[in-house]
Amino acid sequence: MERTEASFLGITFEELKNLEPVISKSSYEAIKKEFRKQEQSPPPLKGCGVYNHQYCPVNEDEYKAQNQILKERLQWQRTAYSLIAMCNDFLSKDNLRLTKENENLNQATEQLRKENERLKQQLRKVLGKGNKKQISRNQNQDSECGENSAQSCPDGDASEGRKKKKRGAPKGHIGNTRAIPDKVDSVEIIPPPDVCPGCGQSHIIETPAFRSKYIEDIPPLAKQVIEKRYREGICSHCHTPVIHPNALEGPPVTIGPNLTAALTMMRQQLGATYRKLSRFSSEVFQIPLSPSGVFGIINRMSYKLEPLYKGIEAGLPDEAVLHADETGWNMDGANWYLWCFCNRRMTYFHLTKSRGAKVPKSILGEDYKGILHADFYAAYDFVKKTQRCIIHLQRDIYDELEVSPEDTVLHQLKEGINSIIDRARQIRERPRGLLSLSQEEREKVKKEMEAGLQGLIHLDSSNQKTEAFLNRIFKYKMNLLRFLDHHEVEFHNNRAERAIRPAVIFRKTSFGNRTPQGAYLYSILTSVIETYRLKGKDINEFLKQVHLTPIEKMARLNRVLIDTS
Repeated sequence: MERTEASFLGITFEELKNLEPVISKSSYEAIKKEFRKQEQSPPPLKGCGVYNHQYCPVNEDEYKAQNQILKERLQWQRTAYSLIAMCNDFLSKDNLRLTKENENLNQATEQLRKENERLKQQLRKVLGKGNKKQISRNQNQDSECGENSAQSCPDGDASEGRKKKKRGAPKGHIGNTRAIPDKVDSVEIIPPPDVCPGCGQSHIIETPAFRSKYIEDIPPLAKQVIEKRYREGICSHCHTPVIHPNALEGPPVTIGPNLTAALTMMRQQLGATYRKLSRFSSEVFQIPLSPSGVFGIINRMSYKLEPLYKGIEAGLPDEAVLHADETGWNMDGANWYLWCFCNRRMTYFHLTKSRGAKVPKSILGEDYKGILHADFYAAYDFVKKTQRCIIHLQRDIYDELEVSPEDTVLHQLKEGINSIIDRARQIRERPRGLLSLSQEEREKVKKEMEAGLQGLIHLDSSNQKTEAFLNRIFKYKMNLLRFLDHHEVEFHNNRAERAIRPAVIFRKTSFGNRTPQGAYLYSILTSVIETYRLKGKDINEFLKQVHLTPIEKMARLNRVLIDTS
């Protein structure tokens, strides 16, 4: 549109369109019509005679004509200025609205970016690649918590990269060799060489001196077949034929305790598949077994261990200190969960489809009197006395620092939690741990740590994740420092994480279980073997003894070997 005289007053017809959303349709059409009229015949602004505002009228008619022209100009200017004010007001409101929308979009974009970073962290953990910036192992040797344990950088800022640890022994390290065996089964005499390496002469005289080398090896693996001949007898009174009951039970050829124990250990500790165990038995032990045969052998061992498994379960509610953890499990494509309860003397696994609080309640009882180590999962809230894992909190803070490194409150949280962990580690590294502190020293340390936690609780952050950490500290503040009141309680849940780690590796290699019965037998086998391992005894001999013990006498074996009392 060409620029008209009307545009000289400060508004054009194109600018008038900005008013259309804020005024009525009739008003807009009236203004539009007036604009069209003024564009066709605008009020004169210059010319000769009365049309020039600097012209001085000479008579009354000229005076009236000029006054009418100026009046029309003034009326048009007022209209134009009113329209300009309306446009400016509309544009101002629209600018304010767009500014607010832009702020909201920026906040949403930042939230999505942080959520994307958190999802990337979870993906790296699932793939086993870890985080880019993680807590160093030398500071967190007790905090390598489970399959998703983090290694952030506690001594530096979260924006700093992780230093790659050099492989191999450090420079100047003095190597160590195997110790000389206490027992020598056979001696092999090696004569000196026939030719002197110095001069080449072949006349060598032997001396009594010698130098010993030792070779540790196992005897050649060979199948051993034992034939048991059960003699028959006749009762002298009733002349009834009699024979040992074992001669009448089972097939004529069975697998002995040594191979049974070996296959069971390889299945439970190495996670070997039944097909691999079948091939190993056939090729190495020269005892042909099918995969289903190996499956039956290990299942029969698991069924015999069931009374011991029940004994461990029955002893859990009476334990003064326990550690608990849970992880996902694949049950023929469905999501199940593996629960673990353990301490220094026993380990118990339980597979179920539920991850709710009803599982620990059914195992420990709703009125469990002991102290339970756990992470911040709410399913353990029914226990009155818990020790929540501070390392879990530290790890979550470092993960969030990777997402929000600019959050100053998050940095304050990091420093506060690190100071508590450092102080707790110093106490634990004492020869007698917490018992080395007097009552006064213990109360002083506790007050210092409680004051540190209280200071963290009063922080305030606009970051929702940081605010969640603060709420977590406030909610569990009574259960973060319980380790200062009981010398057997630890400030982390590393024991449960280490106990459940082999099961996690087994899950990755075996993809879980196909049936609930198989899951139950796996729980039995793993619980009993891991519990017996804590005794520091020979697991192989234990399994052989279980194989030879009749099922009706397993209760006695429970008391003697497991001793859950």
